[in-house]
Amino acid sequence: MAVYQGRADGDVDPFPEVVVSSDHVNGLMMLFPRKFLVIVLVGFFLLWIIPILCVPPLISYLTIEPTLQRGEALVLMAGNWRERLPTLIRLYREERAPIILLANDGNLSAWSPMHRRNLYEVEWAKLELLKQEIPAEAIIILPFSLSGTYYDAQHVMDFARDKGLRSLLVVTSGYHTRRTLWSFQRLAGDEPVKLGIYPVVTEQLSKISYVRFWILLEEMLKNLYYRWVF
Repeated sequence: MAVYQGRADGDVDPFPEVVVSSDHVNGLMMLFPRKFLVIVLVGFFLLWIIPILCVPPLISYLTIEPTLQRGEALVLMAGNWRERLPTLIRLYREERAPIILLANDGNLSAWSPMHRRNLYEVEWAKLELLKQEIPAEAIIILPFSLSGTYYDAQHVMDFARDKGLRSLLVVTSGYHTRRTLWSFQRLAGDEPVKLGIYPVVTEQLSKISYVRFWILLEEMLKNLYYRWVF
């Protein structure tokens, strides 16, 4: 308990000395640490444990496994093309399809001393394919209109209709496959186009589970957004 001592001459001291008993201190120390510990444990469970537990089901839902072995064109979805390119090259060398379509996200990238200008990401992807001895005539850069998976798929489908293609093998990140397949199916409608999705395991999803959760959650929200908007 607190004891307040006035001045000896009977006047009221505006700044009285406060003496706090040991019982009062011990009571506060017993009360607040317990509450604080409970808050920390609950916060840790909500912000760390639950996200980690949610990672496997999210990966399972978002990832579509390959269903088509061969097609008339390979498609490289725009975005993280550096991680997706090795799978694309392997499929091309296995003669899964005779041509490669590069989706174009319109992103301007680094300066090229050879070309004396900044190249677009899709142009860097083409240069890397040429370095890997992929024939130039087999590589087609698609046009750009708006940035997004749906619009990339739209340009692929426009090219496929124009050239009479009826089967496509699409290469993209594993967690991106469900939204990609949905976009193509939405655009194809009742057209007799066979679609095969090839998932690539990305470096992002090799990180600790907590980071993986937020990547997957963002993709899940994009899936819901696409179904609402398109």
